Parts: sequence; structure tokens; C-alpha cells
Amino acid sequence: MQRIIQGETTSNLRVVFFRMWDDDDGISGATGLTITAEIVKADETTYSAIDGGASDPITEIGSGDYVLELSENDLDTLGPARIKLTATGALDQLVDIEVRRAVDSTGTESLSIEKALEVLLAVSVGETVVSDVDSDTKRVSYLGRDDVTEIAHDDVSTTTSGLREASVIA
Repeated sequence: MQRIIQGETTSNLRVVFFRMWDDDDGISGATGLTITAEIVKADETTYSAIDGGASDPITEIGSGDYVLELSENDLDTLGPARIKLTATGALDQLVDIEVRRAVDSTGTESLSIEKALEVLLAVSVGETVVSDVDSDTKRVSYLGRDDVTEIAHDDVSTTTSGLREASVIA
């Protein structure tokens, strides 16, 4: 299963390679196809059209091999997803992917400002109160018992336990 980062902005990191097999023999690669791509995401029960990261998101490489460029919108839901690829003259193909949160260079998940706030509120202890959320600077300020602390990173990247520690400062 291929893993792709949720909302990945770099197009070459949102690609899925696949092969289409000729429906006559099931062995030969099928070429020159017009392929329809659909996706079902973790929170859905039906397939929907791929948004695609380009005007024509599927490119033929050759010998039955193709590449699909997904869009950021295709990757907006965390968890498993299945891509269904169909074309006249070829066997249908299914490709499983997993959409994951970004991980920074230390191996820590990167959280959106909204998710960081949600986690902070979930693990807050005592009299901790969120006092400010600034989406532009990715800064969450909160008031502890006797002091004010800020969590400030480029993309609010910290672990849940890191937020817990920050929220119990006395």
C-alpha cells in the first residue's frame, strides 16, 4: 500500500503508478487507453471521480504502465483509500493508498493549528485555558495556572504527549 501525505503540495509526491492489463488475455499490458479514475476515501461508502492534480491526471508511460497524479483535494481525508481504474479493453484495476499526516524530520507528526487546538483542549488539565489561536503564525497561546505559554512552530508540529506536557505547566 502506497502512503501519501495528506494535502501534499508537491505534485510528484502525489503520484500513483499502476498497470492496466489487456482484457483479452489478462497478461499483456494495455496501451492507448482512456482511463477513468475514481476514489473512495475512509469516510465514504461510494466511489467518486478523482479531482486530479492536472487537467489530464493520467499519463501513459508505455507497455501498459500509467501514472496518476492526485490532487490535494483527493488526499483530504486521513486513512485508507481505494482508487478504481477502468477502461474499455482493459481489466479493472484497484490501487490501495493510505493518506497520512505529515511527519517532520524528528519523526513527529505535524498538526494543523485546528488539530493542535483540539488536542490541547482534550488533554488540558486544571485551569488551562486557550487564550489565543493565530492561524497565520501557527501560534497557540494558552494560560496555565500561573503563567502563559506558547506553542510556536512553523506548522505546529509536536506530539500529543508534547502538547500534554505543555498544557500542564504549573
